[in-house]
Amino acid sequence: MKTKIFVALIAITSVAILTSCKPKISGQIVTNFVKPSENLRIVNGQLYDSDHSELWNNPLELAGFHSHGNPENFRLVTYFAKIEIVDRNKIQCGVYAQAHWPPVANGEVESENMVQEIVIYHYPNAESLVSGQLLGDCRCMRVANYNAIGISYAAFDCGVQSTELVPEIKGAIVKAGGVQILLVDAKEADGFLQKKKVESDQQSELITADIEKIQSEINTNQLEYDEARKVASQSYTNDVRYIALIKEDEDNLKTAKTLAKAIAFLESKYGVPPDMLNQPFVRQYSQEQRTAWQAIREDTQRIQSISQRANRIASEDDNLENKINNERRMQIQASMATLVAAKKKLEEANKNLKSVHSPSFYLSDFSPAALEILQTDATGKFTIHNPKAGTKVFAKVKSDETSEEFFWLADLPPKGQKLILSSDNTFNP
Repeated sequence: MKTKIFVALIAITSVAILTSCKPKISGQIVTNFVKPSENLRIVNGQLYDSDHSELWNNPLELAGFHSHGNPENFRLVTYFAKIEIVDRNKIQCGVYAQAHWPPVANGEVESENMVQEIVIYHYPNAESLVSGQLLGDCRCMRVANYNAIGISYAAFDCGVQSTELVPEIKGAIVKAGGVQILLVDAKEADGFLQKKKVESDQQSELITADIEKIQSEINTNQLEYDEARKVASQSYTNDVRYIALIKEDEDNLKTAKTLAKAIAFLESKYGVPPDMLNQPFVRQYSQEQRTAWQAIREDTQRIQSISQRANRIASEDDNLENKINNERRMQIQASMATLVAAKKKLEEANKNLKSVHSPSFYLSDFSPAALEILQTDATGKFTIHNPKAGTKVFAKVKSDETSEEFFWLADLPPKGQKLILSSDNTFNP
């Protein structure tokens, strides 16, 4: 929420008040006292605006439990809280971590472990809660640890709603000393803005074209990532290498059976001398016998070779499963990294596109020839004497906390009217 920043120029002799962050209220106009809203909560006697205070958030976020990817095992880790004990003014919850595979929030839960226990004071409608119920979304702030029987629990407090009436403020005067107020020539300012508009349009066109290319890359990378996950979910037996290995094994078995039949036929017809495989053939055997015995010898050697190959295939089959599964996991990791990198490129390109349309792009390097330079005093006041027609008021304030710059480039008001510069009417191209 932007801090309201006011500058008032009244008639010819004008007063302006500016602030950056954490303005000090030096005066206010109170017209009524009203019932406090639900977001005004009291914790340890201190009143907080729970919707806008940086101290308030979801208890899991405050405790540092953020969903994240685990690059070591390709899992996505998410957190939730489950109610264990409900007392009168506090509840006790267990915080659980879930590991998901595939690495998406709605993917299959692979494991679930309790990582911490927390205590929440003044949880709204705590009497309606039951043990085992998941903790709903709530805003609270971190308070001192809760200690019981020697155990220390991280503690949070949702606070109780304020019942005291609060003032309704219609106006305020804030302080910001040392702020420069420039009166500049309106034509010079308009000419400068026109040039910046051309530059902004040119850069915007280039960045938009780049965004279209990156989006196309993301679509392709997403398809590759989805395909890698799909393949990884299937059995390794559908891999072409495994299929080829099994086919080779089957073909070898068929060949071995065919050879065995041929050997049996030749043996039954010609017989086989006991030393046939070890002794050279002699002349007393006929040519037909020698040819048959040579065929038996060669077929027997082929069967032995096939048997040795079958043993190697069995060993390769054992190793191939791990090899294929590891390759698939590495492919998921590589495609995920490519997809994440492309999305980061898109995020950066969108930031660049936004920046060329920002007030800072137009006015951060605006250095006009000032017709008059004024500077606010310690209370934030300054006076313009006899402002000339055809001039504009230029001012900028830098936030002390975020370094964000606020710019104003406004026309002088007609005589007798006020010019209000605030966070509601900062320069917007």
